[in-house]
Amino acid sequence: MKFQKIGYDLISTLKLDDNYDELCEAEIEILDKVDKQYGDKDWRYLVDKVIHKFPEWREVEDKAKNGIPISVTKREILSALDKSEDNIKEILSSENDRLSLECELRKHK
Repeated sequence: MKFQKIGYDLISTLKLDDNYDELCEAEIEILDKVDKQYGDKDWRYLVDKVIHKFPEWREVEDKAKNGIPISVTKREILSALDKSEDNIKEILSSENDRLSLECELRKHK
């Protein structure tokens, strides 16, 4: 998806003719549900009323208050999404392959 930043807001510039080949019907339904529920909210509402209510945020907030650096790895995110270890390895490997290819292409510009 493509977004335009206006202040702190991200506005979708998604065109109707953009293709959804990489999303299954269930993913599109989830995105539609989220858009229906939160599409009219600004970022402040989402941060204050949604994100900061998650237990994960409270853990991060506690670390931040105590001056502990916060980092979340791709592996941790994928694990939290209940991806299998094999799936995580495959995703991380394909991401590394893509980044390597991008670096090589930049070298030849």
